[in-house]
Amino acid sequence: MIKEIKSNKYLGYIRVSSKDQAEGGSLEAQKDGIQKYAERKDYVIEKLYEEVESASKLGRELFQNMIDEVKSKKLAGVIFHKVDRSARNPKDQAVLYELMNEGYELHFVAEGLSTAEPLGRNMMYLLWGMSSAYIENLKFE
Repeated sequence: MIKEIKSNKYLGYIRVSSKDQAEGGSLEAQKDGIQKYAERKDYVIEKLYEEVESASKLGRELFQNMIDEVKSKKLAGVIFHKVDRSARNPKDQAVLYELMNEGYELHFVAEGLSTAEPLGRNMMYLLWGMSSAYIENLKFE
């Protein structure tokens, strides 16, 4: 059942795959992008989750904590820097899909997408597929 979310409060989520990327300033650039996006939309970032771990890995504890928090606090949803920063494996993509179907919004700053719109959802599905395929190809290679 989809519940109506009447909040402008979101969690932010930024992620890089390695410590080298974290030291390169990528996390700060993602954080800045999310903050500017939230300001333009008049959204409030309740908390920003920062993770240094591959999104192809199953069982990311911080990712699950974020999902639990958005539900327990009944926030509007999650703002990600980019679709491939959210999930690169079908299991985590399914978790986010379920979250969306429960009425929470997912926003992707770099692509300018939101699951509040049908086109945003469809583009997210395509980009998730490409992200998963990229990881599968790396494993094969």
